[in-house]
Amino acid sequence: MSPLLIQHFFDLHNPFLWLAIVWFIFFGLFAVPIFSERAMWLERWRQFRHHWHWWLYQGIFNGLGAFVGWMALAYLWSVDLRILQWEYFGVAAIAFYGITGNLPAASLLGRLLRG
Repeated sequence: MSPLLIQHFFDLHNPFLWLAIVWFIFFGLFAVPIFSERAMWLERWRQFRHHWHWWLYQGIFNGLGAFVGWMALAYLWSVDLRILQWEYFGVAAIAFYGITGNLPAASLLGRLLRG
């Protein structure tokens, strides 16, 4: 990405920025209950005061995954897709996994291939 594109992404008039912020908050707060088994989620909730650092880590990790997904989609929106390049497929995968909340899990070694 060029610096101009990053500067454009963080412009307050860019709708992708606001979508990224909303998704950052949503997945930062709710990714654990959405993607966890119910028993694990309830156990973590009961231990909330004992493991605040785990919740902070999950919130930042999952929120940034969603934010990066929207940045990737904004990049694809700004390029000329009539001239396809291999990098666009990788960026499209990052956008898809990030926006759907699966980028953090997919970024861990081997998780993407195991499903």
